[in-house]
Amino acid sequence: MKKTLGSLALALFAAASLLASTGSTLVCEKTGVVMDSCCCVVKDGTMICTLTGEEVASCCCVETSR
Repeated sequence: MKKTLGSLALALFAAASLLASTGSTLVCEKTGVVMDSCCCVVKDGTMICTLTGEEVASCCCVETSR
């Protein structure tokens, strides 16, 4: 489970980096803050929003067009 969540987080980070270079931004759904990279991390097998500290079921960053 940890390995799967870690792989998912890595894939999301890579996708976020690619999208950031194509004229879009990442916004945290929980706070509305524009992010340079994904705002979720996997800690002890659970995905956590780094801005609020709360547990989330899936990544809380979404892509928006500039």
